[in-house]
Order: sequence, then C-alpha cells, then structure tokens
Amino acid sequence: MVSTIEQIEQMQANAEKARQAAKDGLRAYVSNSIVLLKDGERALVRPLYNMDAVIVRPMHDKFKNTDIALSSRTVEGRAVAAPISALCAAHDGNPCLLCAQPKDAKLEARFECFVPVYLYGVKGSGDNAITYTDPDGNTKPVKGFRMLRLKQGSSILAQLMSTFKDVDYTRDITSCDFKIERKGVQLDTTYICSPKPPKPMEPNLKAAIPPITKFQDILQEIYPIRILEHAQVNGASVPASVAKPATPPVATPVQEEEAFTF
Repeated sequence: MVSTIEQIEQMQANAEKARQAAKDGLRAYVSNSIVLLKDGERALVRPLYNMDAVIVRPMHDKFKNTDIALSSRTVEGRAVAAPISALCAAHDGNPCLLCAQPKDAKLEARFECFVPVYLYGVKGSGDNAITYTDPDGNTKPVKGFRMLRLKQGSSILAQLMSTFKDVDYTRDITSCDFKIERKGVQLDTTYICSPKPPKPMEPNLKAAIPPITKFQDILQEIYPIRILEHAQVNGASVPASVAKPATPPVATPVQEEEAFTF
C-alpha cells in the first residue's frame, strides 16, 4: 500500500514534470508529433499511409500576429500575442472565428497535407544523432511516429507525389524510406527529399501503425480549431450552433517537381 509520503512525493514529481512541459512550451509538444528539422539536419522516415489516404486540411497560419483576441497563448494567466496555427473550423461544418476576421491574406485558410510517418532518427551536420531529454532526465534519440506537415509548393510534397506516380515504386510511397534534409534558416530554407530503393516495411512496424484517426486527433490537439461563438446572420448575433458555416477554401492543385545511412 502506498504511504501518504509516497503519494505526496509522486504529486511533487508530477508537478515538476508539468512545470518542465510548460517551460518547453508548445514547440516541445508539436515536436513529438511533427517532424521538425534545423539547418543541416537530416531525417530518415517511412511513410505509413499512401498519398490517397493521408490527411489534407485547410489551416490558418499567421506567424506575425499582434491580435491578442486571436491568440491562444497565455503567460501567467494573461493572454499574449502569439503566432496563429489552427485547423479551419469550417472544414468540420462549424463557423470559424479566423475565417470571420477582416480580410487578411496571411490569415486566409490554405490547404496543407499531413503525412503520417515513422521517424527512424535525425542526424546533425556532424553525423551525430539528435537527442532530447525527457521529463525524468533521460537522454533519448528523436524517433517514433510523427507527421510531415507540408504546405502548398512544398518540395517534399512534390517528391512524395512523384514517387506516388512512379510505377517503379508500385505507385505507393509506403514502399520505401525517404531521406529529408534541411538547408538554410528562416526564409532562406530549402528541403531535399530523396526516396530510397523500394523494400518491404518491417513487420513489427507495419503491425504497430496507429489508425489514421489517431493522427487526426493529434492534429486537433496541437492545432485546435477556433469556433466563432456568436456568428452574425443578417446583422443579428445568433449562437454558433445555428449559424451558417463559412465555405471552406478551394484547394490549389499541387504542382509536381532526391543514399542515407544511419
């Protein structure tokens, strides 16, 4: 039976983990779900679903946001301006707070593609394995189930589509691994995506693939929708539940546009 002191010590340990998680911020949480690379880093991934089964959702994404009312970030209980990155609520038939804002080209919803992958690992420019420290202080390699977040015009998306249409890969991106390398920083950034020769997926990995709904749920958590609580209908304010949802944006066709050893 657990003693009172042991329970208190566990409470303190949990509080410290929560404090550290809050200190790391949203990026730490997102990095456990999305493949993020820094300049000079390269990753080896295996797509888990073919291109006709990946997730495509309209996203609101505005890095330079100064409107506190649209921010979901708080510091010491006080709302602060922060970048916006959210799934468009209109896609699910809900009135979207971000779609309802005054016209702003940078805030308009645009379709993005999320490709579930298994991340074998990440290496730096010095060929060193990239690691992280977990809440218990253990150093671990960056690896596991993730998603590639790909915007319109992405060179990675172009390569995945090219492989998807390649008969040598049986028109299936899950038939091979891909090396992804980042070069540059900020606006001067390029990504190089190269398919490896086709080979069967490891049976243990294939058996462990989470359902696509799991990845969809994760996206809802890290990029939560912003519902317009009281939408305007003919000049009158009505509950969002009966308001007519905004029309989702129309997807822009993706234009098509390459060995890695761990």
